[in-house]
Amino acid sequence: MPANLRPSLAAAPKDYPAPYRDGCHVPLDGRRPSWGCVYAASSSKTTIVLFGDSHALAWFPAVRQLASDRGWRLVSLTMSACSPADIQQWIAARSSVSAACGDWRSWALGRIAAEKPLVVIVAGTRGFATVDAAGKVATGDARTRIWEAGISRTLDRLVSVAGRVIYLSDTPASVVDPPACLARHRSSVLACATPVARAVNGPWFAEEKRMAVKEAVGFVDTTMWICPTSPCPVTIGSYLIYRDGGHMTATFASSLAHRLEAAVAADLARHPPREKGA
Repeated sequence: MPANLRPSLAAAPKDYPAPYRDGCHVPLDGRRPSWGCVYAASSSKTTIVLFGDSHALAWFPAVRQLASDRGWRLVSLTMSACSPADIQQWIAARSSVSAACGDWRSWALGRIAAEKPLVVIVAGTRGFATVDAAGKVATGDARTRIWEAGISRTLDRLVSVAGRVIYLSDTPASVVDPPACLARHRSSVLACATPVARAVNGPWFAEEKRMAVKEAVGFVDTTMWICPTSPCPVTIGSYLIYRDGGHMTATFASSLAHRLEAAVAADLARHPPREKGA
């Protein structure tokens, strides 16, 4: 394990992005934020929006750096366990659909429409749960079809109000809790690595990309930024990638700012954003 590991094993579990601490990120079944959730160049006339669930929020440090570098105003709109897709979000631990998620998503989409942003960055976890028209928890292909219809509705709304919409692929996962695992295996980070086939869900990645292409939005494959080797590591250089099995540390996400900025810039060069109101 790197001697200068960042963040430290003790700090990693709470190495959250700023919106967790300042009341901007909405917890499961929580209330809307009480402030505007505006970051970076707050007085700029050019706005970028980060929208999605906690996997989207994991990208906040990189998106904030991108916005600062470009002199853009950043609006962060995220909620835990609430897919950006227009679906009924099933919360297994409560055996019920989250009404708060649907309310928050509708409000957030309305906020984005009012902002008329230059760019919207969207991300969400593959680990969503939803129900069918009869209220039964959906599985397999039925679950995927519900997501397809829901993400199409969401992306259609975003495309109609934003200059450009860019979808980020979901991040590879770890089958262990990396900070806890490294605490037990300080002499071998490889002991905590995850086989690529378990870290990266190939069919889901293909599904995300297919829907992005279908909806004519940008798609950024982030997989190799996080899993550049086989098996997928828990550290890259001196950085600890994960604070738990599914979320990047804010420190590591910050280190990816240059990659994200380059990917966004390349997409905007290929697909110049529409003028506001066009």
